Amino acid sequence: MSGDPDVLEYYKNDHSKKPLRIINLNFCEQVDAGLTFNKKELQDSFVFDIKTSERTFYLVAETEEDMNKWVQSICQICGFNQAEESTDSLRNVSSAGHGPRSSPAELSSSSQHLLRERKSSAPSHSSQPT
Repeated sequence: MSGDPDVLEYYKNDHSKKPLRIINLNFCEQVDAGLTFNKKELQDSFVFDIKTSERTFYLVAETEEDMNKWVQSICQICGFNQAEESTDSLRNVSSAGHGPRSSPAELSSSSQHLLRERKSSAPSHSSQPT
């Protein structure tokens, strides 16, 4: 672990010493919570994403509460405000489900990596930059 509070590191498993990838939260543009996918193995999962200019990272939490804590913590680090559901702004993101998305990090049971949380906070929902 780098010890840098502005990055998330993910690993192949609990015993891995070197991260597979580091997500620099300084480049985070948007965070979405409560995503839904048509893939059977992801139905009833607690999926959220972190969008950067380079790619979108899809992450799966064990519970809805954990997902909300992750999203709140990430948004706090990124300096985002909570977005409310709105029809007057295309930039607002609803916490309701989204359709399937393609990504180089498309989730499957073999690619659900472990994240090591650096901070925790109260739950929130989808957020966007201010």
